[in-house]
Amino acid sequence: MIYIVEMDFRNPEREADWHVWYLGHIAKLIRNVPGFRASQRFRAITPTPSPWLAMHDVASGEVFESAEYRANGGPVSTKEWRAEHQNWSRNLFSGMDNTPEVPQTLTCLSSRVTPRCQLRTMRPSPGCRVSASIAVL
Repeated sequence: MIYIVEMDFRNPEREADWHVWYLGHIAKLIRNVPGFRASQRFRAITPTPSPWLAMHDVASGEVFESAEYRANGGPVSTKEWRAEHQNWSRNLFSGMDNTPEVPQTLTCLSSRVTPRCQLRTMRPSPGCRVSASIAVL
């Protein structure tokens, strides 16, 4: 499954420190949370309310119910950085078993079909249908 987090970080004075923290945070998730297998992060090349996109490879939605994830992940785990995150959303998609490898020389194109459902609890509401297309250009 693909777990996508989108956000804006609007503090240029702290952006370099945020990147250092983020890399360590994701490494900790991959090391400590069973089923959290890989991660890639992208920055939009066109203006958008949430220019940062992280694409994570997870085994299933149960990853987010685990004690390990609750201890190491989620919005609470971002601590001091949470206040810097704007336009934050997350979604869980099925239909792909693994995230595609996107080298820095290529572009990842992501699109959604409406209605867009925010999966705040990692469980879609009844009747909610979300789909995504991910292409490597």
